[in-house]
Amino acid sequence: MKNGFTLIEVLVVISILTLLTSVLLLYNRTGEQQILLTQEKTKIMGMILRAKSLSVATFVSGQPACGYGVHLTDNGYILFKDLADPCPGDRVYTTDDPAEFMENFVLGPRVRFSALPVRDILFIPPDPKVLIDGSEIIDQIKITLMAEDGGQTALSVTSAGQIGD
Repeated sequence: MKNGFTLIEVLVVISILTLLTSVLLLYNRTGEQQILLTQEKTKIMGMILRAKSLSVATFVSGQPACGYGVHLTDNGYILFKDLADPCPGDRVYTTDDPAEFMENFVLGPRVRFSALPVRDILFIPPDPKVLIDGSEIIDQIKITLMAEDGGQTALSVTSAGQIGD
């Protein structure tokens, strides 16, 4: 009697291990994409909240800005201040005025906006009042981020300044 495994048994074990490894690698890649989406979403939410708090701080300190906002581009977003004189100004980010520009952020290489429903979210002190694309009519927007594998996540901003999922 011989001890050991037959060639068929070894091939079956190797094929099962290969299948399990490929499933694990695929799952790991999907998880990584979801983490990237969540990180970018958190950064955008933080930037919108920062614009909101800058708007409140401007009213308290009496600085000359009419408001602060976030301008969405195809591959990133810009923190800006509305410096019109007299206030309120044009209520949107103007690329012609370099004084409005504060900070520029680029999305990760494997993340992009799915479709941009708006370009500007502006907070005007003292409330702060929220203007979406310079309008008070829009109640809520949904910003969707998409990973290269097709995974998505979204955040919403309301005209009351609430930011959420």
